[in-house]
Amino acid sequence: MKKAKGKKKKIAIVIIILALILLTVIIFAHNNIHNSRNKIREEISSYVTTNDTKLTEFSIQYLNHETKEKKFDDVEVDGIYGDKHKIVQFYYSGEGIAPASIYYGFYYSPDDVPSDFDGMGYDLSKVSDNEWEWSAEGDDGGYTKKIMDGWYYYEAWY
Repeated sequence: MKKAKGKKKKIAIVIIILALILLTVIIFAHNNIHNSRNKIREEISSYVTTNDTKLTEFSIQYLNHETKEKKFDDVEVDGIYGDKHKIVQFYYSGEGIAPASIYYGFYYSPDDVPSDFDGMGYDLSKVSDNEWEWSAEGDDGGYTKKIMDGWYYYEAWY
């Protein structure tokens, strides 16, 4: 009887240790993702504010079909989106593999109107004076934040 109690106690201790290890991994992964997003937001904001004049000129030319360049520096031009309010969207980076991926980038809105990803027409919910979120089917959604007049940061997850 004592051997059975001792064995059960050891199994319980092993389960508790494994649960603590798993919890530590989950917390670490969550913090890593959060820090990665903040770093990318800061990089994009800095990039746009540093290059805003050239980016704006490039985007206006792109909207007017005066250039066919698919990159500005090393940043990919994703395209022109939107019906009522056109945007020029730039892809900066991404993580994951569909259906669990997230895209980061920025866009130029000559009307200074925030947009969802690819100008799909999803309703934006205001988070603060300069932040919005949108939701699509399932757990798809996104976030956009104003960087400066005419320029916005975006995240989109699918």
